[in-house]
Amino acid sequence: MRMLKNLLTTHDVAFATSLDTLFSHVSITVTERDRIGLIGNNGVGKTTFLRLLEGTLIPDSGTVVKNGSVAYVSQISKEFRTHETVEEFLQSKGCLYQEFSDIYRHIFSSKIPNRESYVYTMSGGECTKFFIALGVATGPDVLLLDEPTNHLDERSVDELRQWILSFRGAVVFVSHNRSFLSYVAHTVWELEKQRVSVFGGDYENYIEKKRHDADARARQYEVVKKELSSLKEGVRMREIKASRAECVHHKNKSEPSRDKSAENYFRNRSEKGIGKIKQKHDVERNAMEGRLELLRNPKIKSINVPLQSQLKVGQLLIDTKDLVVKAGSAVVVRVPHLRVEVGDRVSVAGNNGTGKTLLLKTLMREIVYPSINITKSGHNVAVAYIDQQYDLVDAKLTVFENIAQKINKIDAGAVYKQLGRFQFPEGYAYKSASELSGGETARLAFAIATTAPLDVLVLDEPTNNLDVVTMNIISGALEYFQGALVVVSHDTTFLESLKINQEYKIKNNILVST
Repeated sequence: MRMLKNLLTTHDVAFATSLDTLFSHVSITVTERDRIGLIGNNGVGKTTFLRLLEGTLIPDSGTVVKNGSVAYVSQISKEFRTHETVEEFLQSKGCLYQEFSDIYRHIFSSKIPNRESYVYTMSGGECTKFFIALGVATGPDVLLLDEPTNHLDERSVDELRQWILSFRGAVVFVSHNRSFLSYVAHTVWELEKQRVSVFGGDYENYIEKKRHDADARARQYEVVKKELSSLKEGVRMREIKASRAECVHHKNKSEPSRDKSAENYFRNRSEKGIGKIKQKHDVERNAMEGRLELLRNPKIKSINVPLQSQLKVGQLLIDTKDLVVKAGSAVVVRVPHLRVEVGDRVSVAGNNGTGKTLLLKTLMREIVYPSINITKSGHNVAVAYIDQQYDLVDAKLTVFENIAQKINKIDAGAVYKQLGRFQFPEGYAYKSASELSGGETARLAFAIATTAPLDVLVLDEPTNNLDVVTMNIISGALEYFQGALVVVSHDTTFLESLKINQEYKIKNNILVST
């Protein structure tokens, strides 16, 4: 049997930002046919690590050795909103439209982007598929995918999974999609505490190993906890004995027959005994408490955000009939009837490119500026919109400035309080928003949107880029939101947590209740 070729190797790699050391002493190898899932919490440096593997970032120390070609498909962001046509953009990347089309057709069954259409007009899902196909068209030996399932509908995710399994090269991908990880990954890399831990086997094996490690750590925690308790009790008993010896010393001191040297002897012996006991106890206690801290499972903090509405539950927000959503002169979606009241939880589904984002934007406009004879809306309704690209976040400003500009008065205390609610460390306040990870940017967008009371919160694929912990934290905060939620998401787990009471889907250009 032929030995599999090493395509990419790192040796003792380290990398740090101005605030954190992301990883150090990392040595890994990528071989032919590898299917590696890179996981870790938001902000630990997953994207940075992929860019080091690609070669666009240089490590502070250590080496990255390539033995084949590498292509990196990044997360879709604002920078992809080019006003070039599809064909012009492909040509700028050295790719012919026909070559791209053949690759695209091989991966996805959805409509291939028209050569004359503009890249910036694509939906998030269309854009994701476009750049995946472009990355594959370069013919890489190693394909690096950063959150490839973001924005994709269920059919496209399944098609991507099937294609990856047939790809002859190696794939290293970042994903928080557990189903995708379980189906695709044969090896799991976990980026945590400045190192990459390699887990052989699929994602389910990784979960089982982590569960086993957590159980073992919990048992060891209880053992050390008991040892610490016994140590404290032992020290207490020895101190009692030493204290009794001191009492005997004072008693003997009052006896006339006791000379001065004897008094000093017993006093020094007693004081030294207590001192040694305390010193030894402090050393042992500090060591055990250090062990306990290492074994302790980190507590998951909740976000306590006062998501209040100024309106009462059941109050009308929007009631629209025969609404037509257009892109230019083209009809994209027809809405026969939609009524949303305070307290409603509304979800909108549909395949990529069916007009979900355009529908959300149109509904927001109708709430604020209702069309005559088509829409009725509430009075002075406060609306916030978190889009797929987090437009609320200004990348040119710091984290602090992004929040401050949304607060009417200059109140540093209020800004820090809001950042604290969304678990931004104090050192992040003056970090540029452009340096944040995708998940951190999403958290900042939520922090900006919730600086004031809201009646309607509109969310367009809000769980993209979020790790499981952050997603659970945000869904927990939304659970107590008193206003209305209008959500587009392909994440069924997230939708279930929101207790959706109105479900819609765009079918054949019509919004229908499901």
